[in-house]
Amino acid sequence: MSLSNLIDLWVSLVPGLFLLGLAGLARFKLRSWLSPGPFFGLVWGALLLLPTLITPEYYISLFSMWLIVLASSAVILGDILAQTFWPGSRTITNHHSQDEASLTLLRSTLVLACLCGVFAAMALLATKGYGFGVFLSLGSLTSVGREFAMARYQDDFTAPLLARLGMAGLYFAALLAGMLFASSRQRTDRLLALAPMAPALAYGAVLTSRSPVLYTMIFWLSSYFTTLIVLTQGKARLFTTLNIIRGTAVGILVLLMFISFQMSRYGWLSASDLIFILFKLRVWFFGYLAGFSQWLAQAPTLLGDLHYGSYTFAGLFSLLGISARELGIYSQHLAISDLAESTNVYTLFRGLLEDFGLAGMLVFLFCSGFGCGAAYSRLKYGRLGFASVLVCFFSVTLWSHVTCLLNYNSIILALLIYALFLNFRHRLQEVAP
Repeated sequence: MSLSNLIDLWVSLVPGLFLLGLAGLARFKLRSWLSPGPFFGLVWGALLLLPTLITPEYYISLFSMWLIVLASSAVILGDILAQTFWPGSRTITNHHSQDEASLTLLRSTLVLACLCGVFAAMALLATKGYGFGVFLSLGSLTSVGREFAMARYQDDFTAPLLARLGMAGLYFAALLAGMLFASSRQRTDRLLALAPMAPALAYGAVLTSRSPVLYTMIFWLSSYFTTLIVLTQGKARLFTTLNIIRGTAVGILVLLMFISFQMSRYGWLSASDLIFILFKLRVWFFGYLAGFSQWLAQAPTLLGDLHYGSYTFAGLFSLLGISARELGIYSQHLAISDLAESTNVYTLFRGLLEDFGLAGMLVFLFCSGFGCGAAYSRLKYGRLGFASVLVCFFSVTLWSHVTCLLNYNSIILALLIYALFLNFRHRLQEVAP
């Protein structure tokens, strides 16, 4: 590597390192990485550094990186101001219950919600005349996966309504599972908390789609983090040896899942095919920042025609008939390297800019940070009505390198069911003797 290339690399690392430093200062101020501002800054500090280090050949502009730093700073500032000037009462009330009656309700509801995921997979298979027997043979599953992949990308196939509703139930199950894993130390409960992954993997394998599995994992983590905030009054440690081991194991499993689904989709089995798939996966894992950079370079202005939510909340707007949602939100692919690599993934920030402009995006993110910070400061003292706000925040943040998670109606439905469940559970506890 030449001296000029080395200097360019170090310069490109500065935005990510700066944002991590800013997140660290916010964590010192707010005393937890799970506070919204530090968490958002931590996630996007890492998301800025990873493509720069692993795929330096991608077209990534410093302007786009500093714009993301500015946007993340708005979230951090909103969180700090909310917890400093509007912290709410510090009296512990309605603390998260771990009594047997509450855990029994949680377990039984989780099992029923997991069955929704099984039903979703059955409804999906039924559209092509298949049954659950396809899971008994790897060859059959691979063949069915290719058939559904061709239907999705060539015939504009969409899952039937019953399947989508079943997946909303499964995402709700993932929210309950994360709560159970954090709430109970029993080995059977810990195993039960992993149950939503089975129907998610089955559904994803049929469609050869990573999204159902990733959504399930994101909801699980979001609920787990939220429950930890309540149980520890905001003192939970994020970077423990056990968490690092778990994160590494999950990362390896996710990579294996990606490879398996891609090989099933195209029917590739040779070693050369595996190398090609790994090359293509680089785009999915690390192409988001270059995609945003390339779109930003071609955008006529940051203050052009605004869409007022039709990209950030595309699913809801499509349901209301305001605007149609395309597969993958954006159909346009932009080149991101000299190796003919392209992507249609542009991060959460493209949608925010197109919907609200630069100033509007910063105001939106500041208000989001302020609102989530206020919810966090109340949740850690046992006000469980704010749990849905934090679950939504964590989920959107963990998917923000792709787009806004609230684009999808099944996601919104799962969050609404979760909020209703928390309210129902709270009322039962109030009337319990």
